[in-house]
Amino acid sequence: MLRILSAVLFGIVLTTSTFAQEGYRLKPIRPQFVFAPSGFDSNDNVQIVLYGIFTNVCHRVAEPRVTVDRESHQVLIQHRAYIREMCTEMYVNIPYTTVINLGALPEGKYEIKVGDGSGYKRVQSFTVQTTLAPGSVDDHFYAQIYQVEYRDQGLSFPEVTLRGAITNTCLSLKEIKVSYSEGHVVDIRPILNVRNYDCKTTKVLFSKTVQLRIPRGTPSLLNVRTAGGQATLQVADPRDTLFRTINTLKP
Repeated sequence: MLRILSAVLFGIVLTTSTFAQEGYRLKPIRPQFVFAPSGFDSNDNVQIVLYGIFTNVCHRVAEPRVTVDRESHQVLIQHRAYIREMCTEMYVNIPYTTVINLGALPEGKYEIKVGDGSGYKRVQSFTVQTTLAPGSVDDHFYAQIYQVEYRDQGLSFPEVTLRGAITNTCLSLKEIKVSYSEGHVVDIRPILNVRNYDCKTTKVLFSKTVQLRIPRGTPSLLNVRTAGGQATLQVADPRDTLFRTINTLKP
């Protein structure tokens, strides 16, 4: 264990010193958007998503500092980036996404505060439900999703196409349920029907497209539920022409 810890610490020091040698300094920055997915209970790994766009090649995203105060129900985040002091000014459009895993948290409402070195500002909130509350536990079965494709150009409303697989004859796709939460979060759930007799392994691929009622000029977080209690978190930004397809798993 000591050797592993030493190796990890050496890697961190090496990475930091390498950036320093290249003329980068670690500084706090503010993300443009902070997303807090909904539907967490006290058994779930609570996640927060930071999103922004670098407009020059002088920035490199770094690991944020995160403090969770379980008593006051506050999450303090200091987002950081390596910024090169001497850098050629060149306008670019580089989106970045940072997913923060907070682990399981006690029930209650939490405030998210983001700092930039001079203080913290409240930007978002989320609620962790108790597993004992009626309807708080998500007991749906979800399809295995291996690709999410987002489209908005030339459409009245943006669309998302889910491509996935059904691996048992007792499973069938019931519906793609879309719901909207505060803070521009879109929950997309490919819910399965389940029967309990004459079950055999199989592999049926499917592709389903749904419309999204989201603001066209504002980034939104797509929270796509998948099999095994997993989810794909991706920001759909109408300003970003590069994001169109997310490959999550091999079919």
